Amino acid sequence: MPADPRAPSMSHADGPREDTIPADPRAPSVSPTPYDLWAAALRCYEQRDIDGFASLFAPDGVMEIPFAVPGIPDRLAGRDEIHRTLGPVWRAAQTGGHRVLRHETIAAHTTGDPGTVVVEFAVFGEDAAGAGYRLAYVHVIHVRDGRIALLRDYVDARAIAERRAAAART
Repeated sequence: MPADPRAPSMSHADGPREDTIPADPRAPSVSPTPYDLWAAALRCYEQRDIDGFASLFAPDGVMEIPFAVPGIPDRLAGRDEIHRTLGPVWRAAQTGGHRVLRHETIAAHTTGDPGTVVVEFAVFGEDAAGAGYRLAYVHVIHVRDGRIALLRDYVDARAIAERRAAAART
């Protein structure tokens, strides 16, 4: 699949390109591309802005997490449920000293559907003890009427489980 021409074609360790992100993630531009919305969602995640993140979804938008870690549902239906479920998780990570430092976009792929993009990326952060981590992701984004209709979040759940187990041993 060819890469989205607005998406970075190489690693982009400094975060999403500013020219592809709506100025205010709570108010997407009239016709954001699927990549635009992904980049805005990632910026909200990095800043732990659950209000901005949820606002990027259609009211009936869905977030699926096929390899969800224990305690997180594998399907969140509706903007309100996404906010209600992820908000406490993001706040606990933030107050617990977990920090997202940066991300690296590995590749962004268009599909036969202009409303869909597939993005491979990694998130780098630090836990409360200052230990660094890397989480690999693949996101599949389907957009409808300028909002995220479906975000399928494939995260390396094994890496999360290993980090949790290591933290429990200390």
